[in-house]
Amino acid sequence: IFEKTNCAGVMIARASVGQPWLFQKLYSESNKKTFEEPEVEHVGKIFLEHIEQLQSFENEKLAVLQSRKLAKYYARKIKDPINFVSEIQSAKNIKTIADLTKKYFSQNPT
Repeated sequence: IFEKTNCAGVMIARASVGQPWLFQKLYSESNKKTFEEPEVEHVGKIFLEHIEQLQSFENEKLAVLQSRKLAKYYARKIKDPINFVSEIQSAKNIKTIADLTKKYFSQNPT
């Protein structure tokens, strides 16, 4: 691809926030390989893992604050992103975030 455009590289920026698989997708497509987007439930698991990793580097309070910023990016493909983000905004701890994520990212909500 780069030889056709004389492009030395690309910059992804915020497009990858909430889509950490984007790099693999671009690599696969540039090599004419198929790529399957992760299922919604898996995206929820990735979001929780992201928040848990933040907690391990910082602390719960800072991870919760970061989750409020990240929620809208991970919620791009769920059925009710506005309410998910709104509820995450009022979450006070990781357990609440986990419960909300399971609720909204479940393929079969109860």
